[in-house]
Amino acid sequence: MSNPGKDGASPRASARAKTPRLPDAKLVAYVQENPDFAKAYQAIAKQQQGQAKGQDLSDSFAVRACLAVLPVLHSRRWREEIWLKATGKSWKALTEFPRRLQKMAGEIESLNANFFSIPAACDNPTLVNFYQLPTLLRSYAEVLSQRTTRIPKGFLSPSRSRRLVELSHFAKAMTGRYCDAEIADLLNATAIAMGCDNLAGIDALDLAQARHRYRVPAPYMPTTDKPA
Repeated sequence: MSNPGKDGASPRASARAKTPRLPDAKLVAYVQENPDFAKAYQAIAKQQQGQAKGQDLSDSFAVRACLAVLPVLHSRRWREEIWLKATGKSWKALTEFPRRLQKMAGEIESLNANFFSIPAACDNPTLVNFYQLPTLLRSYAEVLSQRTTRIPKGFLSPSRSRRLVELSHFAKAMTGRYCDAEIADLLNATAIAMGCDNLAGIDALDLAQARHRYRVPAPYMPTTDKPA
């Protein structure tokens, strides 16, 4: 068995010294070489169907299994700040901004009707732009409101349970079923290979319960991309 650890140290030993942030190619390859992992994946591979039938998706399952074992690195606040960077607004202010724009649109309409008295067929480009501004503001406010409603779903903590669900749904996308028993074996073999023996107690019931807690799965793209 090859050993990708630095200076001869195995990833298992390295994991105890310093937990990796993401599963790199060396760690994933090391996990794939684990006999128990290979056995568990073969049980899944036999059930792959559609475009996945006959493909070697061992690396794709290994990456997701490693992610399910690794600890969560960043808080909800950190993920919020990624979206808010350079906006100059807090999340509260951003969610309230569409209402401010809607109110402003109404005020501008009142000015247009009572102060500028802009006729509908006006040929003056500047005045025409004034006439259209309330509609543009309302459209902008509506789109912004939709975005501020959808984006926070990505702030949910990528907890271990949530990552288990992502792996479970990936298995179903590739095989047509959740394969809970096989995925549990896969995860336990991954945890042991990574030196996280204390996490190697997952069973099929754990996966079913995790799906129950996260009925709406986190977004994922079922690809066969290799790790970087």
